[in-house]
Amino acid sequence: MNTVEDFANDVFKELTEMKKLGINVPKKAFERTKDLAEMAEYDNMKVSDCADLLLNLGWKMKLFTAFWSPKAFVIGRTETVNKYYFSEDNAYTKEDIEAINNLEIDEKWICPDYGEDHTVTRTQ
Repeated sequence: MNTVEDFANDVFKELTEMKKLGINVPKKAFERTKDLAEMAEYDNMKVSDCADLLLNLGWKMKLFTAFWSPKAFVIGRTETVNKYYFSEDNAYTKEDIEAINNLEIDEKWICPDYGEDHTVTRTQ
């Protein structure tokens, strides 16, 4: 079984690979991998998802937790996404996008079509 330290090292390696591919990875994203208490909060995530999260946190980008129940999506899921996820290509209306982008931290948007079966909460 992998330790939190192993997980943190894997995320650091993933960020390094992202940088090699030309992605602008902020120094703060690398620094966060050294905080094992913080990394322990993320160790249930996939390494690539955690690297994406740290990248977004490093840029202080608005982050959201999007939830879909099985009634709103074939399989229920919860995902951390940034503001670029919410687009007409992903079936959000202009009104939905504006409402989501105007959320304050810890404020929740409830989908007009699915109600509590699809919600978005701003986390950062």
